Amino acid sequence: MEIEVILMIASFLCGAFGMALAKKAKEKVYDGTPLTNQAYDLISELDVVSKHTVKYVKYASITNAGYIANEIEIEIYEGEEKKTSNYDISYLQASNLVVHKREITITANSLEEYYDGTTMTNNSYTISAPGIAPNQREVVKISGGQKNVGSSDNIVVSVEIYDADDNDVYDNYIVHTEKGTFTIMARPITLISDMALKVYDGIALENHTAMVSPSEGMGLAPNQTITYSFTGTQTSVGTSLNFFTAKMWADGLETTSNYDITYKEGELTVTPRLIVLISSDADKIYDGYELIKHEAVVSEEQGLGLAPNQTITYNFTGTQTDAGSSLNEFTAQMWAGTEETTSNYEIVYKKGTLRVDKRLIRITTESESKVYDGWELYLPEPMLVVEGDYLPLAPNQSIFVLETTSIINVARVTNETIVSIVDKDLIDRTENYIIEYQYGTLEITIRSITITTGSAEKEYDATPLTSDIYTWNKGPDYGLADGKYGQFIDLKTNGTITYKGTTENTVEYCIIYDADTEVTDNY
Repeated sequence: MEIEVILMIASFLCGAFGMALAKKAKEKVYDGTPLTNQAYDLISELDVVSKHTVKYVKYASITNAGYIANEIEIEIYEGEEKKTSNYDISYLQASNLVVHKREITITANSLEEYYDGTTMTNNSYTISAPGIAPNQREVVKISGGQKNVGSSDNIVVSVEIYDADDNDVYDNYIVHTEKGTFTIMARPITLISDMALKVYDGIALENHTAMVSPSEGMGLAPNQTITYSFTGTQTSVGTSLNFFTAKMWADGLETTSNYDITYKEGELTVTPRLIVLISSDADKIYDGYELIKHEAVVSEEQGLGLAPNQTITYNFTGTQTDAGSSLNEFTAQMWAGTEETTSNYEIVYKKGTLRVDKRLIRITTESESKVYDGWELYLPEPMLVVEGDYLPLAPNQSIFVLETTSIINVARVTNETIVSIVDKDLIDRTENYIIEYQYGTLEITIRSITITTGSAEKEYDATPLTSDIYTWNKGPDYGLADGKYGQFIDLKTNGTITYKGTTENTVEYCIIYDADTEVTDNY
């Protein structure tokens, strides 16, 4: 920057050219080069003769910051001939040459990175405008560093400035410093624990393996190691996460706090254990008591059986009393000591059969025969025959006769009967039996009776002689039966005689009744 300062001083000298020179001022910011100003103003009334020229023989110069008076000295020539003596030259001290200090700011650069296990340093910096003067150099020392997650200052500790001849020119500057910042961010890392799957066996399922994800996060810092601690476990049927934690190490020192850890847990899955349980079969002949069979086994051919060191208990509900069949129903519980583990099994029940066969019995009826006597012939009590395959009745059961066969008139019939089997509470249990019948016969034979018509005699009197009198024989198996309701004979004779002589007293008809019922055919 040039500043012209003109002092209005007039001078007029007689006998020589009068000349007054006003020297110009000049200033600038330090740039390492000299500052001069040879300019001046001629402020007298007379100017230099036109054929004369002005030459500087002395002028002021300043390079470093500061100021000096702008002193100059001139000579006046005509060609090569000096003419200065013909001039009366006055020099007016009017201004200075000023070099201002060069003001700069040196800022240590900042740096932000993810943790990598090394110490972060940065010796770079920036210099604000106008910067270092041309052909000069600065020597800047910076101190600072950051290794673990966090922030710290990057500080400019010293500044030196030299010119091209290695002269220290620092004093020509106003130097400001600004610190930078080191920032280390937690290193993102994703850790994945492995999954595991097995069938329930009563033993805790664990998987102590994990890995650093190759596709997520930044992985481990170079030359560092990792250790895992697993807490995930699954014993019963179900799924849980394979929980774990990790620690990072560098040369025996833990560096875990420098990581931003994302845990991705695998799944620990225990599936139900297939077990096949088989209840036993049982059978018997009906005896009125329930058939049970409290026996079951674990199949050795199907399923996986019991888990090691576990036990099993059964609860049987299958029962069969009447003839027929049903399943030998049951349930089971599994135990590990006193702890029930049933829910960890997929139980397949294969149920045996409880079968009650019908009881074979034989019912017989006897045979009976008699001469007709007007009374019914029947045998009300059938007999149970126990022999060979034929069994007695089940305990506490009895025969109840439903129907019997009876005859009252002369005939021969099968002595059929129908029975039911009842228990002590008179509940019919017949369906539980196979009843074979062996029948006898009932027979009523003709009863003989001899009826004798009465005889009569008289002297001839010219009127018919008749007689309605008759008699019959009587015994245990002959003659007129007493009958159930009282039997009687309705008989009419037709014998007659009028004239002297003899004739049979014949029977016109003879009917035998038992009350109102004719029973003649039984005689």
